[in-house]
Amino acid sequence: MNLLNYKEVNFHDVFEAVKEEAEKLEVKVTGSEIVGLVPKESLVLAGKFYSKKENKKIKGEDESVALQ
Repeated sequence: MNLLNYKEVNFHDVFEAVKEEAEKLEVKVTGSEIVGLVPKESLVLAGKFYSKKENKKIKGEDESVALQ
């Protein structure tokens, strides 16, 4: 899948949607892969989303990206 505008639809939006669809089929999604270059901001946004979802505190952008 190619994502063209991470400000509209980011990695975490797609990954969560795929997980939701997989659950309907009683399948578990275990991971994903990024191929190519991506804007750092898109990784930061995903990191913030998952840190909030998992109740983890992050101190900055670098730590947010490291959570991936």
